[in-house]
Amino acid sequence: MNRSEHDGTMKRCLIMMAKYPEPGQVKTRLAAEIGAGHAAELSKRFILDLLQTLSSRDWEIQMALYPWERKAEMSTVVGEKYVLVPQRGRDLGERMEHVFIQLFAEAFQEIIMIGADAPDLPAEFVVEAFSALADHDAVLGPACDGGYYLIGFRRGIFSPQVLDGLPWSTPEIFVQQLKRLREQNLQVYILPPWQDIDTLADLKKMAGLAVMTSFADSQTMGYIGTTGLLDMKRDCA
Repeated sequence: MNRSEHDGTMKRCLIMMAKYPEPGQVKTRLAAEIGAGHAAELSKRFILDLLQTLSSRDWEIQMALYPWERKAEMSTVVGEKYVLVPQRGRDLGERMEHVFIQLFAEAFQEIIMIGADAPDLPAEFVVEAFSALADHDAVLGPACDGGYYLIGFRRGIFSPQVLDGLPWSTPEIFVQQLKRLREQNLQVYILPPWQDIDTLADLKKMAGLAVMTSFADSQTMGYIGTTGLLDMKRDCA
């Protein structure tokens, strides 16, 4: 559902934190192995696959974009039907904070935030996350690398303190985020773990698992298949 269809009954927002897929500015660890151009093309397809998988549900999808100066170009990539809002702040935590504050001010009752690094994230995980907010204050989805792929809150619960000063981009971020939420006396629901795609090894693992799923027909898998990326370099540890 887009903003023009928003009639006041939509109480759930799924917000994707995304960077404009410009070569050299996205997926830098993966780019070091497969090249900046391929990494940017994959980043674009990650976003499009997530939008395809997660659309047509009982939530509104919006996208928090960085940098905001690329709004027009990103609208060309994803289409005009998605609302774009800016990421503003000195670090990831501050940018997330501002997005939550802005969206709760729009009267959403439940907000789930995801990144754009897990293109094969099952829609069922997001359904489970929203359902969990019926009787939990917050929900968190752990990533296999020690980070997290999803965080969400119900209205009246979120405060900037839950994100301030955390060790972003470290293997301890999930543990530290969960600790911070519990320090605020929040009841937290934890989703199953899922894999972010940050390296060629991650990409190969995802591609191997995708063969027997509907993600085999995704734009991400189509690009991998036509470029031979999985044969470019050996697996990383």
